[in-house]
Amino acid sequence: MKEEVLHINDPLGRRISIAKKLCCLENEADAFDLVDDLFSVLKKPALLIETTGFPKEYLYFRSIGWSLSVLIHVRFIHDFWEAYKCNVNPSDAEIVEFLRNGIQII
Repeated sequence: MKEEVLHINDPLGRRISIAKKLCCLENEADAFDLVDDLFSVLKKPALLIETTGFPKEYLYFRSIGWSLSVLIHVRFIHDFWEAYKCNVNPSDAEIVEFLRNGIQII
């Protein structure tokens, strides 16, 4: 069975491929809510960071509800943008480090 992949447009017009199972949680109820809201992280990020290294990546960050925040890493691979890494509830230090070493777009 193939993994289900969706395509979402970000605020800058990039079409991003994202696997539905990219972000997983142990609690099934939270996981269902996360899948529903995961797309809002890419569509309407509260914070969008462009990395300065190579290869260039974009980091999308948004809070979901009261207890979850999500950081999604996106890179350009094989002629399309792909969400390849998801960090649920990243630390403040991690976000600050990305901001220190990147450019805030949003």
